[in-house]
Amino acid sequence: MEIRKIPFYYYYRLLKWNRFSDRSPIGASLKITARCNLRCRHCPWDKNPATDISLDEWKSRIDGLYARGVVVTVIEGGEPTLYPGVSELIDYVKFKGMYSILITNATTSISGLSPHVFWVSLDGMEKNNDKIRGPGTFDKAVATIAQNMDKKIVTLTSLSRNNVSDIEPLCSILSPLVHGIMFNFTYPYAVIAEECLDARERREAAAKILSLKSRYPKILNSNSYLKSVGRKKIVTPWLLTTVMCDGTEIQGCMVRHIEKENCLNCDMGCCVELSNTYMMKRDSVKFWNRSFGLTRFI
Repeated sequence: MEIRKIPFYYYYRLLKWNRFSDRSPIGASLKITARCNLRCRHCPWDKNPATDISLDEWKSRIDGLYARGVVVTVIEGGEPTLYPGVSELIDYVKFKGMYSILITNATTSISGLSPHVFWVSLDGMEKNNDKIRGPGTFDKAVATIAQNMDKKIVTLTSLSRNNVSDIEPLCSILSPLVHGIMFNFTYPYAVIAEECLDARERREAAAKILSLKSRYPKILNSNSYLKSVGRKKIVTPWLLTTVMCDGTEIQGCMVRHIEKENCLNCDMGCCVELSNTYMMKRDSVKFWNRSFGLTRFI
């Protein structure tokens, strides 16, 4: 068995982090291309165009991340399916023994790709999603999901004032089609701040999601995360690192690639769920296991 699937490995990492001030990441985001076929209203990444590094360079980066202890690799963009070597890149991540997640808008074909799980970005029901992502994108994404039900697919919705009303309708329509449903909160980057929910609105939306979990068990967000939304929280951003398409890497908050981060205004689930797992909150560990397929270690 790959050692990173063994529960003891995570106790070993916790010991290194807590007793020896080790700050090695356990998750990595690979933004393999800045190219995208959409221009989503809430996305700041197209404001930072850059040249993609080669597949061989990415493999070298992946070797380095593995050596530093990365367990979960999120392959994204831009739209990662537009990177010519994306299939080989996914296979290389799996060859190294890391868990592979591909984030896609699902408006292009995913039939030839085989990550451990797809995260499909879907930002509301048709009217609101298409307002954010472009005409026809909702139908394309849902069709892609329906055509690939043999694959493990989780939807990821970034909540803002544009789509917060769609929480329950999304759960209803997606539950029969997907492995899981996740909600996130759009970060208030300077260019889109007015569209983002304030702390009170985020708390109300999180409470709504919490109230729906018994009816829609495919909602993956942990209770610990949802109860922390809109409130001050402890985070450990060094557990994550981001590598941009030009090879630039920043360990910690990925917002730093765009602007100075403001943690008080941030409720993005990626860091919070992992931070809660680090603090051994059982439901966040369950989220980790359900989302990434790893062996339960508490």
